[in-house]
Amino acid sequence: MGIALSLASPVVSAGIGVVFNNPFLVAIQSGNNLYGYYDSENERFSCVFFFYGKSNSPMPISSNHSSIEIDTFGFGLDPKSYAYQGRSKYSDIPGTLFSDSNGWVIKTDSPPDACNGIGADFSKSPSDANFSRYYIVEKLNALEIGVVVRKH
Repeated sequence: MGIALSLASPVVSAGIGVVFNNPFLVAIQSGNNLYGYYDSENERFSCVFFFYGKSNSPMPISSNHSSIEIDTFGFGLDPKSYAYQGRSKYSDIPGTLFSDSNGWVIKTDSPPDACNGIGADFSKSPSDANFSRYYIVEKLNALEIGVVVRKH
């Protein structure tokens, strides 16, 4: 499974795509909605989850200090569908996304499946020591984030 980010011309834009210093994280902000995907793998583990958040007003991608509640979710090893309804409800984990002028920190209430020790620590907020921060490298006009199941 991979991730695709569709880019748009400056005239047509459904949202802002966010590129980070870490290639495992990708996100798009569309109005008050925030959608994202994290995927880090090694020989033994695969840490993959999607996240979604909604703020009361358009959330600045990089502000002085803000946070929004997020929901993370994933899919089983052999999903029958990649529709949200086909997700593994066991992987539904609430969390918080912290944003500041230096980037993002994602903290989940419990670790996403197989994520401890691979890529990042999602158990820590910016007030904790050794938290994982994702620095924003670029912001792009974007149409959508889509899941690519197989190549044709």
